[in-house]
Amino acid sequence: MCQFKSALVLKNGDVIHSDWTDSHEDLIDMLELPDKGNGGFVRVEFVPKDNKYADAKSYALKIDQPDTPEWWTTTLAERTTDYMREIIKRMIIKTEKKCLVGGSYILDGAKIGRCIHANVIVMLGSSNVGMMRESSKVGVMLGSSNVGVMLGSSKVGEDKREKKA
Repeated sequence: MCQFKSALVLKNGDVIHSDWTDSHEDLIDMLELPDKGNGGFVRVEFVPKDNKYADAKSYALKIDQPDTPEWWTTTLAERTTDYMREIIKRMIIKTEKKCLVGGSYILDGAKIGRCIHANVIVMLGSSNVGMMRESSKVGVMLGSSNVGVMLGSSKVGEDKREKKA
């Protein structure tokens, strides 16, 4: 099963990922890549250690296939790790924002006025979203995070918030 944050690394070094899916198969189909074991890409995942989603340094690159082609080198793995770490850094929000439109986010104690077509991977600590609109979604809610109003086709995946006695 593909995990957050999944990507494909092409033979030329390009890293392909999406804000809307962590499925390698979806990425392959989106690009219409031949998946016949020809070694034209490598499936990778960039996963946080100990679920430390808001700490970009905690992430590690993992290969999500039985073997790698001969062109996959340590240098390419290091460049991919650096690239993926920058993606994660841009996703982490720890401040107040009036509006998030599109994209993927990790909220850590953030206060967001409204999300429109946004993909919130995880809400940590006391993160708050006032309003979710259109097709916005939250994957996991932890800590004392909350969402005020949900409109359109907005949804919350897993609510793992601390329960009050």
